[in-house]
Amino acid sequence: MIGLLAALCLFQAGINVAAFVEGDPGKMPWAVGLWIPLAVGLWLAQWWARWLAVILLWLFIALVSLAPLHPLLNDTEPQQSIEAALLFMLPKVIVAIYGLHVLGKYKAAFHGRQQK
Repeated sequence: MIGLLAALCLFQAGINVAAFVEGDPGKMPWAVGLWIPLAVGLWLAQWWARWLAVILLWLFIALVSLAPLHPLLNDTEPQQSIEAALLFMLPKVIVAIYGLHVLGKYKAAFHGRQQK
């Protein structure tokens, strides 16, 4: 399961590199500075990668939950109904919570610093 999270990080790095190739220079530092080291750290089961992934997943859950309600976080028009907002955010939040579950379940597999 941790390999799947690492593969998703590499996939996101690939998306950022593709955006850089298409002319968006702001995407390359994200790929090189965040997603590739995070993927390698998760694959090697480093404690810092687990903590960074947990922080990013909680931040993702918070932003996705607020995006349908706030026009600055939503690139389209604000959602008109609560059903549309739930359809927008619920699948993404469920996947992020599952990622948190996997990182919690395999907490003992991460090494490098003593965890109590």
